[in-house]
Amino acid sequence: MQIKPPIPMLSLLLLTSTCTANELIGQTTPPYPNHWQEEGGSCLLDCNYSLGVLIKGQQRLLYLGKKSPQSTANKPRWQILDTMPYPEPPEGYELTYSTCENQGTPDPSLIALVKTADTEWLDQVRFVYKANIAKGSFETISTEGIRCENIAAGL
Repeated sequence: MQIKPPIPMLSLLLLTSTCTANELIGQTTPPYPNHWQEEGGSCLLDCNYSLGVLIKGQQRLLYLGKKSPQSTANKPRWQILDTMPYPEPPEGYELTYSTCENQGTPDPSLIALVKTADTEWLDQVRFVYKANIAKGSFETISTEGIRCENIAAGL
């Protein structure tokens, strides 16, 4: 298998729609300002952190959030630590998060662009970002040893 180097951020931005979401960093949500809406997400570290997807019109973005003291068991609230454009995958690829492994260890903080296939695991990884909780930001990591579960396998 050939490992491709991560796509530089500039190239990633070319794959995405323009996003002006810096105003979200530091805010506690929900409610989401300026017509942003929650599209999905997953919990990290016993739901003390969240990796989420927001949408506004045709724009989507990923955010890393920390559980707010204003959260309740039924209504979690997140202080947004970082955002990044949601990469729109090219033909034959999909963006996956919360289903990847790094060196055989599950790591729900990974966001990967993977080549689609009719297999249980997708290991042709084009790039990987990690929601780095310690730094409160997204970072690029190596694709080496990354694979993601294909939740559509066998359907």
